[in-house]
Amino acid sequence: MANSTNERPQKPHKDFPLFPHRNGQWAKKIRGDFRYFGVWADPAAALAKYLAEKDYLIAGQEPPPRHQADSVVTVVEMTTRFLEAKDDQVAAGDLSPRSYNDYVATCRRLEDVLGQAKPVDVLTPNDFRILRAELARKRNPNSLANELRRIRVVFNWGVAADVIDAPKYGPDFNPPSKRAIRQHRQQSAPRLFTPQRARALAKYAEINLRAMVMLGLNCGWGNHDVATAPMRAFDLSAGFVDFPRPKTAIARRAPLWPETIDALKAVRNRRPCPEDRTANEQFFLTKHGAPYVRQRPGGAWVDSVGLVFGKLLRKLLIKQPGVNFYALRHTFRTIADEVNDPPAVDLIMGHETPGVGTAYREWTRDSREFARLAAVTEHVRAWYKGT
Repeated sequence: MANSTNERPQKPHKDFPLFPHRNGQWAKKIRGDFRYFGVWADPAAALAKYLAEKDYLIAGQEPPPRHQADSVVTVVEMTTRFLEAKDDQVAAGDLSPRSYNDYVATCRRLEDVLGQAKPVDVLTPNDFRILRAELARKRNPNSLANELRRIRVVFNWGVAADVIDAPKYGPDFNPPSKRAIRQHRQQSAPRLFTPQRARALAKYAEINLRAMVMLGLNCGWGNHDVATAPMRAFDLSAGFVDFPRPKTAIARRAPLWPETIDALKAVRNRRPCPEDRTANEQFFLTKHGAPYVRQRPGGAWVDSVGLVFGKLLRKLLIKQPGVNFYALRHTFRTIADEVNDPPAVDLIMGHETPGVGTAYREWTRDSREFARLAAVTEHVRAWYKGT
């Protein structure tokens, strides 16, 4: 005999998606029909059954037998294993925390749009078409291209790790055209600071951020560069920095401006005690002695450089979409290219231009090399000072 309405249990928690039907089972109305997922006495099992079947039911399809559903890899299983692998790469220094956080956001969007419990092997070209359309609603062409690239990285990892079979993307899961990306870039604010704004950034930044800004302008460094630079990278007596780019391990070195040296010395003289051994080698530490790039207890990685720089932009009323700390790197390259010595600019920035010359070019750290690098940095310094 069915249980009476007065005997119905309360939901285990307020976000529980099922309701206690009077027949004694947890239920939900889907596409106009009541669907049942298990008895009141076992809400956890009912929830698991619902998560495994809901995407099929919402699509108007009957779910596969339960034993078959349990044997396949779901979207959330794939994304969880992918992020575990990427977390290992961050810990090993092979992936930046910012890139890791981007992958986390991408995986969450995959789960939201495709469904956490959806088996990966039943995804169709239509699923990927719907996914692309949903992503395109709130993204410009460049952001959409980056997001689609990250999604392919996730699925390609699953194939390479033998977690899933190759997905069926279909004909509509393509990035925006190069023409669309160029048009958007032409309509966007340039990622470039004027000399006046560059000087204002250095003037009003707090002591650590001031030195970081100077490195961005002097050497074209980005967030991860300044956050991970070790003490040994800087020879302030000689006025030189030698620090391979963390992202690619490509050699990178540059003469330092007097203004940059002064800013770095101020940081060094007031550097707090490191909170633990992992921070011993970092040149820049927060006031609590922690690295500027670090992992929170919940697993997320935080980039404090971007956060404090954003606050400075807002304080100076010059915050614009797409203009962030990395715009200092864009600014350096734009002005440095006026010297017309691409190999020297590449060495300062840690770029490696494709071509035969790159493979055969040797830098010997002699006076001729220094003169070429100094010609680049002094040209940018003259732009910065307005002389």
